[in-house]
Amino acid sequence: MSFKTLPPHIDGGHPTYIYDLDILARTCDRFQHLAIPGKRLYFATMANDHPAILRYIASRGIGAFVNSQDHLTMALEARIAPADIVYASTGMGRAEFARCFDLGVHVVVDSMGQLDDALRLCPAQASLGIRVNVGWAVDGTTLQDDPGYRFGVTRAELADAVHLARARKRRLSGVHAYFGTNIVDFEVLVEGLRRLGQCVLDHPELDYVDVGGGFGIADRAGDAAFDYDAYVAGVGEILATLERARRGRKVELRIEPGRSLVSECSAFLVRVRDVKIRSDRAFVGTNGSVTQFPRPLLHPASATHPVVLLGPRADAECHDQPIELTGSSTYSRDFLARGVTMPLPAVDDRVLLLHAGAYGRSMWSRFLGKPNPREIVLGDESRSSLE
Repeated sequence: MSFKTLPPHIDGGHPTYIYDLDILARTCDRFQHLAIPGKRLYFATMANDHPAILRYIASRGIGAFVNSQDHLTMALEARIAPADIVYASTGMGRAEFARCFDLGVHVVVDSMGQLDDALRLCPAQASLGIRVNVGWAVDGTTLQDDPGYRFGVTRAELADAVHLARARKRRLSGVHAYFGTNIVDFEVLVEGLRRLGQCVLDHPELDYVDVGGGFGIADRAGDAAFDYDAYVAGVGEILATLERARRGRKVELRIEPGRSLVSECSAFLVRVRDVKIRSDRAFVGTNGSVTQFPRPLLHPASATHPVVLLGPRADAECHDQPIELTGSSTYSRDFLARGVTMPLPAVDDRVLLLHAGAYGRSMWSRFLGKPNPREIVLGDESRSSLE
């Protein structure tokens, strides 16, 4: 079913997230069909922890990348095997380490101090990963060093980490890095892998590289799409080079799609409550709120979502002024979308904000006293208890 042809009974009388598992199937296909031999996929659950989403991802054989005990529990309840879960966080306590090791979950530590704690607790047969700061794309276009970037050990510290693990008769099995979010230029992610690959060349006992970083999504008409074919070609060259340098020993590539896996499978549905025409714009008030649809509040400079008007005015000419889609509060920053080009809605019309599958459900809040949105899963018999 297309979001643009929603049946009338999904009326938006209460702000609603709609998930379509058929669309999720297509994005899973996209990543699973990437021609990278031996790759492993781990869905970043902080993007969306809806049980139906997690169950479907588990059914596709995709693992989970989690950074909290609650998300670890949810991944297990969705029947993702412990061996297919990567747990990476900061400031982990001993109880967190102990639970992960007892379950057989792979742990990625973030600092030398955390590595020391983990080594005191992990079984002899356990392997650990460590996050390494090889730069991040602050501006989304180039990897660079940033003194304010708080994650990981330095490349200089990595040698100390490998030595410490060896001295404790344990071993580090891989390195992890996070390069940024919504990266459209494939060369940024390829360069990040190249830098992580150098860590493997420097420390041959490492078996995998784990690349965190968002594959860009074309949210607006005319936006450049991420070039997956070029990405695959660049990654393939690096992995082949590493394998030759290691005399045939392969390096496993772990990929952690988050927003790029689930964003397109959801839309946020609201109803129009009010329309105000001004000299240079139109304010269209809805029954929703930015507290229920938080990405535009948290990332006002970059978070855009395609907006679709449903109903008889959907095919009308676009209004001659930009439209500001607003929430139902007196909070000055309660905007769902700004500067939108679309037909002018009327009161009671339904409006969809697309690409809503990531960082909506996972970030909504009690701010402004708004109720939680409803959630509907198309292609799944169940409905959320929040309805």
